[in-house]
Amino acid sequence: MPPLTGGQVERRLAIPLNEMKLKYRILLILCVLFITPSCTSKSSTIFDHSVCKAPCWGGVTPGITYKDDGVGAISEVPKINRISLDILNNDIGEGLIVWQFHYSVPEKYGKAYFENDEIYLINLELERKIPISRFIEEFGDPNAIIPYSCWAETKWEHIVLLYTDMGLALTSFDPWIWPDRSFAKIRPNFTIEEVFYYEPSSFFDPGIFYKISDAPFPESIQESLQEWHGYGMYNYIECE
Repeated sequence: MPPLTGGQVERRLAIPLNEMKLKYRILLILCVLFITPSCTSKSSTIFDHSVCKAPCWGGVTPGITYKDDGVGAISEVPKINRISLDILNNDIGEGLIVWQFHYSVPEKYGKAYFENDEIYLINLELERKIPISRFIEEFGDPNAIIPYSCWAETKWEHIVLLYTDMGLALTSFDPWIWPDRSFAKIRPNFTIEEVFYYEPSSFFDPGIFYKISDAPFPESIQESLQEWHGYGMYNYIECE
């Protein structure tokens, strides 16, 4: 067999190279179309238990950690923007520790509420939503669900999923649903927008429940508390 010319060698080398590029592009497209939530959630601080587990996040435990210690612990979380870390106070001993996250994680903003210097609630707001199936994979089934709907200019729906023993709450908000709809439909791809950490025994404290439920009349919303029975439909109460 005569030796290959330079051009023939280049063409033969180009074939496997092109095949590799094609496979890479296919994998990239699959990740974007089908498994983007899974890809992004792997980098989330919510599923990193190397420092502590719920109700603790980033070394901060509601009901135990004080403001100054909390600021120190949060500043050590690798995926936050330390320049954004700040403390907002009012005149009656209440306040917030606030911060932003790097773009590499689904979280965008974080808040830690404190009163008399004691942190009682942590809130993480997600810029890239994570499906409920990912939380169930990590934490198991939630214990309870609070679905409710209210009217503003449109009919909207708010869902709160509770891990009562862990002091963990997940919420989702839909600003527009069909006016005649009377139930929430929870599927594996149902997405979560905010995550809350709280002292497990204090969920129904008015200040905590109001912040998590974001309900105009939180006392009446408690009536919508139901046991979690898996994916499916849950009737909710409506507030005016």
